[in-house]
Amino acid sequence: MKVLTKLTQIFGLLGLAACSSPNVPSVDDIVADPSPFTPVVFALHSPNAPDVNIYVDGELQFGGIAYTGIPVNLQLSGTHNIQIEAILPGGATAIVIDENVTIPSIPAGSGYVFLAVIGDVADLSLLQVNQEAAVTSGSSPTLVTHASPAVQAAVGGPVDVYVTAPGVPLAGETPAGSFSFGETLDLGDVPLGTYQVRVGFDPGTGFVVAYDSGPVEVDSSNYTNLAAIDNTSPLSASPALLFGFSDDLVVLPDVNAQAGVRVVHASNDAGSVDVSLTGPTDVTVPGVNFLDVFPGTSGVAAVPPGEYEIAVTPAGAMDPAIGPVTAELFGTIETLVVALGTVTNSSLTAIIDAPAPPARPIPLFGQVRIVHAAEGAGAVDIFVLPAGADAPDVDTAVAPTFSGFAFQAIQPHVPLDEGAYDIYVTPTGTRTAAITALNFPVTNGDVVTVIAVDGPAADPTAFSLVVLEDNAVAP
Repeated sequence: MKVLTKLTQIFGLLGLAACSSPNVPSVDDIVADPSPFTPVVFALHSPNAPDVNIYVDGELQFGGIAYTGIPVNLQLSGTHNIQIEAILPGGATAIVIDENVTIPSIPAGSGYVFLAVIGDVADLSLLQVNQEAAVTSGSSPTLVTHASPAVQAAVGGPVDVYVTAPGVPLAGETPAGSFSFGETLDLGDVPLGTYQVRVGFDPGTGFVVAYDSGPVEVDSSNYTNLAAIDNTSPLSASPALLFGFSDDLVVLPDVNAQAGVRVVHASNDAGSVDVSLTGPTDVTVPGVNFLDVFPGTSGVAAVPPGEYEIAVTPAGAMDPAIGPVTAELFGTIETLVVALGTVTNSSLTAIIDAPAPPARPIPLFGQVRIVHAAEGAGAVDIFVLPAGADAPDVDTAVAPTFSGFAFQAIQPHVPLDEGAYDIYVTPTGTRTAAITALNFPVTNGDVVTVIAVDGPAADPTAFSLVVLEDNAVAP
């Protein structure tokens, strides 16, 4: 069951990178705050805008706020200038919203103000929602905002929101309300309990459910702020998911959303192996050879969310060489498993990466994640240069893009401008390339992973790169 007040634990386990001030509104900082100022909560709800910085009256308040990342808050009252700054490749930035906002004075314990960046990246706006209600024991004052451009585009008008007991048929039920993009429903004081949230519309042929939360438990007397935002993952057929906060961060994919998993065989002397996933569904992939990728380089395998044991076993053997490793796979999250190391060095292991928030396509640039799975290369420096630029052993002034990158290290997706690049991987402190990839293409909207791997056992220093397409489901 999904619990509105406990889902931050999931994102902590997955290594969520917090903003510079990751203060999730809670009973302590909203209900009991003695300050005369009003709590103001910020979030990024644009599905294809870059991460953003937030300035208030010309001063940077929060940096690196991500889509479905942790909301941040501070205390304000009166009129203030708010600037939203998009973070672009190479450290560049651009102001995308610049407007004055008037924050009402809401007495301590009587509400808060919610500000969200919404809309397509080409048409961003700042939404303000004022919550002016006190929390009473046994209930949760609840707001729901429509911030999903995809749902609005699909429907072309308002959608209905149903909040019922789990499993109740919608026939004969009255919606809690209807709203269009940019509008907010005040659900009032929702008694603590277990609910099912469904959002949909009737095109004239019967009600169509666009989003279904499944059972959700509201178990804390505190404010709840939810937003229907775009689902940017191909692992869910629903155009939307619910995002918000109560005591903790809440990200609720559609109940039918799948988890994604991909396994890369990067051990050059382990031979052919069988890969098994045991959990809500069991998957066995026999005969995986060095540099094979399951299910392929063009996307992940979709499996039901839940806890899995992942094992890599030499073909025909009984005992695994790696694992079983326990991993929680979450709906709409892609998990990468790389089997690496060598039998010779008794270093066989697996690294698991499940970025949360997950990388999403941005039309302004491409994004590349880097994984170091080449044990024989040791620590390396990585140069990412414009195609045709002098190599680092020629241009001795050029600095590495990433320095001292250790075996098993993972560099989360970094933005790169569209174009072609020459990539050089050198032993740390040297400028002679062990791996060279010339004219590596980057296209706006790309989300890819590049894995540095050893050469085959017969020629282990013949290092190479494996390129994976992320944010896709294998056909």
